[in-house]
Amino acid sequence: LRIFQSMINQGEILDARQQYYYGRELYYHEQYEAAINVLEDFLKMPNAWLENRIDCCRDLARCYDAMGDTEKSLTALFRSFLWDTPRAEVCCDLADCLFRLQQYQNADFWYGIAEQCSYQPERGGFLCPDCYDFLPALGRCRCHFAMGDREGAYQYHLKTEQLRPSHRAVIYNNAFFASLGFEKRS
Repeated sequence: LRIFQSMINQGEILDARQQYYYGRELYYHEQYEAAINVLEDFLKMPNAWLENRIDCCRDLARCYDAMGDTEKSLTALFRSFLWDTPRAEVCCDLADCLFRLQQYQNADFWYGIAEQCSYQPERGGFLCPDCYDFLPALGRCRCHFAMGDREGAYQYHLKTEQLRPSHRAVIYNNAFFASLGFEKRS
């Protein structure tokens, strides 16, 4: 952050990539309003890299979330669709936000979209491999349980168990579902 601020104080004009990383540094330092301004300026730059634009929308959403503005957070995430098809990371962020709002059916929908996204590391963006299978399955387990569909929740739990058997959430859910009378099925 100090490096970028020093560059700006010396009259340097930040290029698109520097602008994006400056905005991220402001976010990391919990300077949310300043981060929003810098990130919004970045999105207006014509030569900004597509992958950074999409991640920028996620960063904007995090800033708005930290400031308690859920509507703007959701809007920032949906804005990423202006540049490309939905990414699993964005879909998981949308679903997480909707889950917190207790919109379980909508959250389940976006977790389902995340599961359908193709993992494309060759694009060079910031990827979270778990957003393409494990996290959506875990999220759908939570959604179905919250909607009263215990059997559906259990089925998604079994999927998470196949994907990441030693993950702490899977271990916890094993005990939880056993306490509800669900038995291991082969």
